[in-house]
Amino acid sequence: MTQIFVGVDVSKDWIDVFHPASGEARIEASDRKFKRFAREMAKEGAFVVFEATGGYDSPLRTELEAAGALFARVN
Repeated sequence: MTQIFVGVDVSKDWIDVFHPASGEARIEASDRKFKRFAREMAKEGAFVVFEATGGYDSPLRTELEAAGALFARVN
């Protein structure tokens, strides 16, 4: 099985996502939307890589952890 890596650019109002299979997407920064995204990534077994952004990444990280998704927060 090939590991899927998903890149995320975090900002205050949204996240920009790049998934190798489905391309680019912009997701509104809300707990509900992050929860759905995190569940999808966990179900797929994708490894999510996102930037540390002075706190804006915290809700995303919380939902990824809760969903059991694989992720790395990088500078």
